[in-house]
Amino acid sequence: MKLKELWKEWSYGFYIMTHPFDGFWDLKHEKRGSLRAAHLHVILMVIVSVCQRQLTAFLFNQNDLLQFNPFAVVGNAFLPFILWCVSNWCFTTLMDGEGTFKDVYIASAYALLPFTIINAIAIVVSYGLTQETGALYTLLQGIGVVYLGLMLFFGQLVTHQYSFGKGLITALLTVAGIMVMIYLGLLFCRVITNIVSFVSSLIYELRIRFV
Repeated sequence: MKLKELWKEWSYGFYIMTHPFDGFWDLKHEKRGSLRAAHLHVILMVIVSVCQRQLTAFLFNQNDLLQFNPFAVVGNAFLPFILWCVSNWCFTTLMDGEGTFKDVYIASAYALLPFTIINAIAIVVSYGLTQETGALYTLLQGIGVVYLGLMLFFGQLVTHQYSFGKGLITALLTVAGIMVMIYLGLLFCRVITNIVSFVSSLIYELRIRFV
């Protein structure tokens, strides 16, 4: 029974794909989805992203398959998603948004489904394409990104009860917030690296002088 309920909650994402406004409204107000199903959407997106890196036909795969770092690959797929959720929640809290962080996370997770499906299709299609017809693979990827952007945008409109203009401004601020967080993260990592390097050099010098 629990699996049947979970499937019903997870598969509601297919309805949202074709009816985003009604779908996201019912997702929040009618509880048609769930947090556990949202987790599954995120996990599935990460799995497909890993498969896309490793299993895409070599003609369209520029990655070094032997240099596979699972933590880096999973991080590259998951980090942009969680940064979107955090940044969107921060700005919408300041701009009278009606959604909680949980609402933002669930709506954003369900918005991933078309992106995940299109990327999975792209993996399969890549094996039937040649260099001359390779534009179809690029087109599929482009459609997936645009579809994802629209779903995230519609999701925040409904979740926070924004007008189109306010939603657009918030989406742009969210993207800007993501860029700032990435910059600060890189800056923090660089500072930590410099500190570790300095301490290591200091210990080395002390050992040379006193040992």
